[in-house]
Amino acid sequence: MSLPGDAQRQHEQRLQDAYRVREEGLVDAEAAKRARLQRRHKQNIAQEEEISAGLKQQILLLQSLRDAAQEEENKRFAQLRLRFESEKQDLRDAQESREEALLERYNASLRDHKAQARSGLDNFATDSLGQGACL
Repeated sequence: MSLPGDAQRQHEQRLQDAYRVREEGLVDAEAAKRARLQRRHKQNIAQEEEISAGLKQQILLLQSLRDAAQEEENKRFAQLRLRFESEKQDLRDAQESREEALLERYNASLRDHKAQARSGLDNFATDSLGQGACL
């Protein structure tokens, strides 16, 4: 037979045991929750590192593409510059050729006029001498 005080103590003991089990369960649940959060945090860090590595690769790829495009543009510019210089020289040569041809025609015309003038003088001199002899 149990005494009413014993029943009270047993009841309190059971409540304390239940409370302790509940607290331990909560502590275990909190520990499990912390462990899950830590695992998730580590996974997030790993994903961020993967994303960062991928972004670094993309940046390097974009930089190499930009460098290649710049090099190609420089080559095209150099080719255009050479073509421009060549065409400029061709125009200079053509201008010099036209000037030389004009000068040559002028000189030829001048020689023709000199020859005609000499011929006229010779004719005049001959005519003058011939008329002078007739007088």
